[in-house]
Amino acid sequence: MEIRTLLLEDDNNTRSLLERILTDRGHTVFGYASPLLCPLYEDVRCHCKKTRPCVDFLITDNQMPGMSGLQFIQIQAERGCKIGAQNKAIFSGSWMNAEISLAQKLGYRAFPKPFKMEEFSRWLDLWEEQLRK
Repeated sequence: MEIRTLLLEDDNNTRSLLERILTDRGHTVFGYASPLLCPLYEDVRCHCKKTRPCVDFLITDNQMPGMSGLQFIQIQAERGCKIGAQNKAIFSGSWMNAEISLAQKLGYRAFPKPFKMEEFSRWLDLWEEQLRK
């Protein structure tokens, strides 16, 4: 089974690292430096098939130029994004309590930056196994 991941990260080094990690794990990665560059942002409604979302994982940074990860998440939720609640992560180097609460309310796993690779890998292991079942 192909695992498709949308990755939004404005830092080129971090995006490249995450793309490499995910690709090595068998993911097809669609990486963008900003939500504004993502084709899903331009589309005003969700076109996911009823049985499967357009991506299996959505991983985003929060602080990005033009739009935060949380703003992108909220827009996609309003448009009917069907990605599973467990398969979403958001990273930030400057979390505020309200942002963490909102991310969790929207079903996202909140990771601090710098993130611990072991913790991120365990999270991926758990949900990749669920997807493959």
